[in-house]
Amino acid sequence: MSDLGLTHVALPVSNLEASIAFYKQYAQMQIVHKRTDAATGANVAWLSDRTRPFVIVLIEASPVDHPL
Repeated sequence: MSDLGLTHVALPVSNLEASIAFYKQYAQMQIVHKRTDAATGANVAWLSDRTRPFVIVLIEASPVDHPL
């Protein structure tokens, strides 16, 4: 049976490196892709625990308009 669930969720973060460290420590996730978006200049990181086809996409923004 194939996985029909979500493939990703994207979250704005004010500090990309601190957010990456959080997900590495508490969710055992690792960076699978990291870049600077050419259109916006925003730093972006994709993280996964590599147990399923799902990533958290962190997009650095200042300020974060609607913090969680």
